Amino acid sequence: MASEKPGSWSPDDGVEDPVMISRQNKTRPGTSVVRLANTTNRFCGFALSWGALAFAWALLGKDSLAWDDAFSPVGLTMASAIALVFSLTIYVWLARPYVDLDAGLARVRNPLRVDELPLAMVVRVDRTLGSHLRVHAGNRRVVLWGLEQPLQQALVGYSENASVLLAETAASGGVSDLSDAPSRSARARSAARRSAALVAEDRSRTGPAQSARAVVTRWKVLDLWLGMLLVGWAAYVAWIVPAIFASQ
Repeated sequence: MASEKPGSWSPDDGVEDPVMISRQNKTRPGTSVVRLANTTNRFCGFALSWGALAFAWALLGKDSLAWDDAFSPVGLTMASAIALVFSLTIYVWLARPYVDLDAGLARVRNPLRVDELPLAMVVRVDRTLGSHLRVHAGNRRVVLWGLEQPLQQALVGYSENASVLLAETAASGGVSDLSDAPSRSARARSAARRSAALVAEDRSRTGPAQSARAVVTRWKVLDLWLGMLLVGWAAYVAWIVPAIFASQ
């Protein structure tokens, strides 16, 4: 039986479309928001950033000043500072970036800022030298640090994230192909048009697209997980600094 709830496309609707299946898997539970992200990068960002904090608490604590092969106060200060900088940098660089798509609007969370852009304004999607997807909207270019597309696209095809992004963009009136990639076959273009049509139909169930007409940028680094990480490091610093001064 076909799905009736807005934004609830499913294979039972009679069309098996790999892009729609991937899009469904990436939809946030209970919402119509499709989140695209490099899950490997995000996992490594969380694991390494919190791992560095755990390392500092376990091996760079007060007792490390009294070991047989003890840290000097200067050495412990430098080691702690390196661990702190590594932890925060790796979190911001790997764990923060992702892209949320909803109602014709892309919310791009990059390491240091958040860009909101209407998908209908997208006139070109290409790639940086680092293989990150890059969106051109109006006179702005926004790199999607959370999404990567191998430069060997001709051999491996579009990535899952790139396929969903392009289907959402085409459904909103933007482009449907990577501009810097070889032309796709007629069969691939036909499949892309079908995916875009299915996305447009599904989006029509959730209401009209948002009416934003320009790219909006906000500098924003702090989030819940980064805040918790900062609290952990603040507690560590408050614990270790008196010991360093006392040992001098």
